[in-house]
Amino acid sequence: MGRCNQWRGCGVVVLALSLGAVRAGAAEEGPNRGRVSFSVNSDITNAYFFRGILNERDGFIWEPYADLGFNLYKGEGAISSVDLGFGTWFSFQTEKTLATGEGPANLYEVDYYPSLSVEFAGGFSTGVSYVLYTSPNGAFSTVQQLDWSLGFDDSEYLGAFALHPSALFSFELENTSFGPDEGGYFQFGLTPGFDAGEPYTVSFTFPLQVGVSMYDYYETSHSNDHTFGFFSFGVASSFPLSFIPEDYGSWSTGISVTALVLSDTLEEVNEGDQIFPVAVWSLGFEY
Repeated sequence: MGRCNQWRGCGVVVLALSLGAVRAGAAEEGPNRGRVSFSVNSDITNAYFFRGILNERDGFIWEPYADLGFNLYKGEGAISSVDLGFGTWFSFQTEKTLATGEGPANLYEVDYYPSLSVEFAGGFSTGVSYVLYTSPNGAFSTVQQLDWSLGFDDSEYLGAFALHPSALFSFELENTSFGPDEGGYFQFGLTPGFDAGEPYTVSFTFPLQVGVSMYDYYETSHSNDHTFGFFSFGVASSFPLSFIPEDYGSWSTGISVTALVLSDTLEEVNEGDQIFPVAVWSLGFEY
């Protein structure tokens, strides 16, 4: 189990890094001129992996999510922004994955995640989120997890060659995503990219990620923990749906293809395939 598809970063750029941030430009140009922001997105994917761990790779998988953000502070000093966020994420699966018959069979997962994020002058940001992973169809017991994220917007320094590095430290507090013991997880990512430029409005990114166990995360028994989990690389494109009036929010759509390179441990979980492609089509809006 777990939140988010691989192309979304699986928590690398945890929602706490950006959820609820009200940019000055958006306040001047868009319909949202306040300190409250709202976004809804819908992903359709061929497979659901969480940090390299297979949850489902057959049937139709629809993963909508919604985020609500409150900008608590915005200034010009060392701290440029403080934001409070609340979000929820769903995974509907026609395969009725591991359904026990006690709930809606197609609703495999529902997650809830309050967060607090801080942005600093110079491009640094950090955030903390508390995530509850629940399974309405009874596939797994509720997992509680604390995430601490770090990010750096290096576009001011590297321009078109910016890498946008990010890191995630994740600590399981109750129950696990994999293995018998609550564990700690670390993930590092880079997201270089570019905009196509006028007259086109398409943006491209090339996300790279690696996920490892800090302790007891990718364990197959109480005494057998494997450090390496997965490596992934891919390409994602997105473009705004400018024909929709801005009074209805800022709409966009995108598609991504990611190649997962799994450890031997996760290869066994993934039906013996060490390399697996994950494709996602997304549609969403923010206001």
